[in-house]
Amino acid sequence: MMEAETVGNLVQKMIISLCGEQKPEIIRKWMRFSLGLLSSTQGIETLQEDEISIGNQIREKLSICDATQFDKLYNELKSGV
Repeated sequence: MMEAETVGNLVQKMIISLCGEQKPEIIRKWMRFSLGLLSSTQGIETLQEDEISIGNQIREKLSICDATQFDKLYNELKSGV
């Protein structure tokens, strides 16, 4: 379960960074989505695939400029920067 918590925290940080604390309904929506994916994961490979799916879902909702910023943030968070 440690992996799921780590990915869940990553997703929450990305959402808050992109949307800000002032939009809790968006944070709740994406956290429900991500937790639904995480609850169905069986192993590390699937977990990594779900993490990519979550990132892609978020990215699709953004403008080109915001998507570029999202990619930068996503990569920094994944690498632990």
